[in-house]
Amino acid sequence: MKRIMEAYIEKVSYRINEKNEIIDVFDSWNNAALVGHADELLDMKRIIGMSIFSVLHDDNTRMYYDSVFQKCRLLKKGHMLEYRCDSPTHKRFMKMELVPLANNDIDLFNYLLREEPFSHPLTIHDCTGSQNVSYTKRCSICNSLQFTGKTEWVAPDSVSKTESKTIKVIHSVCPDCQRGGWEVLNR
Repeated sequence: MKRIMEAYIEKVSYRINEKNEIIDVFDSWNNAALVGHADELLDMKRIIGMSIFSVLHDDNTRMYYDSVFQKCRLLKKGHMLEYRCDSPTHKRFMKMELVPLANNDIDLFNYLLREEPFSHPLTIHDCTGSQNVSYTKRCSICNSLQFTGKTEWVAPDSVSKTESKTIKVIHSVCPDCQRGGWEVLNR
């Protein structure tokens, strides 16, 4: 598989074993944790051995990534996924490269390709796990939003300033990303 040769702003990488537990971290892991205010991810004693699924917000996202990991292992073939990991002020366009290793471990390289400012801050409050079903859905892959009572998913950039004060969300995977994930699985 051809490695990513394009320019990237940041690279955060880690290795998971066949049980999908983090067994090593590389590159800018600590820097990304500091910038993302994720101080709990700085303690390597807590990180090493932790299931990658413990940081995913919902069952749909876990199933999505579990399928991608299984494909990578079964076919012994790497692949790439595009996703977004936005901050309240910036759209963050990412790419994940998965590289299978001989012992069913997988190296995951996460590249920040570019950032673009939102026209106004977008504050998201994660309520995944809450029993209230009236929350907005947020796609864990592309960050699109599906507001309560609506069928369409909209880009977070299209949320008006009045709608964006604080959006309470539960995580899922939108139909477009589900299809895209299956396309990756069928390549």
